[in-house]
Amino acid sequence: MQRSVIAVILLTSLVLTGCSGADGRPAAGTPTKAAQVGAPLSAESTPTSPEGVATRAPSATPRPTGTPTPTATRRPTATPAPTATPKPAELGLSRSNPLPLGSEIRGKTWSIIVTGVVRGGEAAKMVAQANMFNEPPRDGYEYLIANIKLTNISNEEKAQSASFAVDLRVTGDRNTAYSPALVVAPKPLEGDLFPKGTTEGQEVFEVPIGEKNLEFIVQEALSFDAEARRFIAIDEQAKVIPDPALRSVKPTDEGKTRARPAKLGDTLVAGPWEFSLQEVVRGERAAQMVKAANQFNRPAPEGQEYVLVRLKARFLGTADPDEMGSIDGSYLKITGERNVIYESPMAVEPDPSLDADLFAGGETEGWVVLSAAKGEKGLLIIFKPLWSFSDSDTRYIAID
Repeated sequence: MQRSVIAVILLTSLVLTGCSGADGRPAAGTPTKAAQVGAPLSAESTPTSPEGVATRAPSATPRPTGTPTPTATRRPTATPAPTATPKPAELGLSRSNPLPLGSEIRGKTWSIIVTGVVRGGEAAKMVAQANMFNEPPRDGYEYLIANIKLTNISNEEKAQSASFAVDLRVTGDRNTAYSPALVVAPKPLEGDLFPKGTTEGQEVFEVPIGEKNLEFIVQEALSFDAEARRFIAIDEQAKVIPDPALRSVKPTDEGKTRARPAKLGDTLVAGPWEFSLQEVVRGERAAQMVKAANQFNRPAPEGQEYVLVRLKARFLGTADPDEMGSIDGSYLKITGERNVIYESPMAVEPDPSLDADLFAGGETEGWVVLSAAKGEKGLLIIFKPLWSFSDSDTRYIAID
């Protein structure tokens, strides 16, 4: 019995010795008690290496961080387009930017050069010596002589008359265009020229004493092309700029109908014109004034009498600051209680005449010769621009 017990103890001891290392720890590969009973590893449980050395539990593999969004690349700022350098305005196209004296103007047929001017007392002396019938300039005016050189540049192999080559006028800060005076020039511009032929001569003008910014308006004769017109400075640094406020003047309502006419002296505006009737003369005094104006003026038509009206007018201009407006006696007619519009008589007006070519702001004042039945009552002056086809530009002015 005792031997059996001792044998069991020895056997058990051998078994235990084989399952443990020299240090008493479980032999490699022998599961621990916990493993034997299937107990799960606790959080503190550390697996051992084959050599029995404890190994650290592997740390969790870090998740890759998201690739950072690249910052937006700043777009290069647009290089500003260079502003175009404005071209200087072509000289001679306007009164505000005239060509210098001596410049050549080339048309279809003629080369025109104003080579110089003479004015004042010297010009008056030259005009007086040119012809015994030449009269002195009017009070407040002086003569201005333009020296002109013409060359025929036409391709047509025929002679051209220098007498009808150029339309030359003078203007200044009064905004009036002055035509050649009715005198004989010291050296008239004349002669017939073949191509490349050249001549020199003069034109005489009557201009107000002291008017500044004088310029020539140069164009071939019988040319209606405004684009071919040029301005040439007479005075150094001449420049004329019209008042832009003129374009804002509004038409007036007075005198639009015969039933409600305007009165003598009223200032009216119709179309591009501002005007007022200043004075009326009729009957015998009017007849005397007409007779004195010109020795060839005839008496009024039979059964009629002369009616002289003095009109003051100002041109307000158009969208083109260098466009001219022309006014003369044809703008006025007369009617009365007989409801007849009378034809204007053929007669030279007393001085001053209304006739004028004006730029914006230019003014004129002068007499117009009309006639109506003797003693007719209810006389009305009718103002209507010659080339107006609208009744809105017509005005009636009572003179009785």
